[in-house]
Amino acid sequence: MTLFALARYVLPVIIYPSPADTHSAAPDQSSARARSAGTRPNQKNPIGEWYSTILPAMFPISLLASAVYTTLLLGQLHLSHEKTMEEQAARLVELEAEVDALHRARNSPL
Repeated sequence: MTLFALARYVLPVIIYPSPADTHSAAPDQSSARARSAGTRPNQKNPIGEWYSTILPAMFPISLLASAVYTTLLLGQLHLSHEKTMEEQAARLVELEAEVDALHRARNSPL
């Protein structure tokens, strides 16, 4: 039997469900998903349970951690910039003193 011939018999069953399925008492999506997965509707998937309990609690923690990290990073950047500015100011004072000494040496009579 070819694939096309097999699809001819299988597709109508998938597309058009039997009347017993259409007249059932209001199936919701979770029970349909559970039926298609081969599990009972009452039984929870362990991975789904993990996502529904742990993952929502992780969002505020990750936001708080990101805020703390960003604050510390900006604080370190500010302190590093302040230190560099102080070092450059001290170097500028040294260079000005050196220029003044050179001017005095040039203008003084020998």
